[in-house]
Amino acid sequence: MKKQTKTNLYKKQKQISIIAFSLVMLLLGSYVYFVNITISTIAQHKEIKDSISDIEAESTYVEEKYLLLQDSVSIEMAYNKGFIDVVDTKFVSRDIRVSLYE
Repeated sequence: MKKQTKTNLYKKQKQISIIAFSLVMLLLGSYVYFVNITISTIAQHKEIKDSISDIEAESTYVEEKYLLLQDSVSIEMAYNKGFIDVVDTKFVSRDIRVSLYE
């Protein structure tokens, strides 16, 4: 009976060792995977920040150009382009509401 008990004990130890080794390998693989994902996310974050910086610089350039063009417009220039003064001004009122279901 001792031999049979030792054999059963050896089989249980072998199973526990295999399960423990598999668990350690699974945890190690998960660790490597998540570290890789973290590094990838950090790299993407840096690229996005660089892209945002480039877009903001371009936006600043466009705003400066707009302001320069806006400053160059004058009433004389408008008259030269064919604009005229409006004599009879009409405004739209929102007081009257018309319903399509009346």
